[in-house]
Amino acid sequence: AEKEGRMADREEVNAMLTRVGTLQKTILYAKLERELPAKAVGRTAEEIAQLGREAADELADIFARGLEEWQNAQ
Repeated sequence: AEKEGRMADREEVNAMLTRVGTLQKTILYAKLERELPAKAVGRTAEEIAQLGREAADELADIFARGLEEWQNAQ
């Protein structure tokens, strides 16, 4: 598999996952601790849930972009 270019160095994968995970954690805390409380004032539970879904979608996008960038660099 390594000859066919389908294997990656474990240290490189760990470094990439650490970078993406750290960025996701930073954004998650920012959204949940700073943005969401202010945006939630006066909203229904359904509207607040939508805000949470939007934050989750953003985190998923960050992970996907980070993975794609890492794959393209290989």
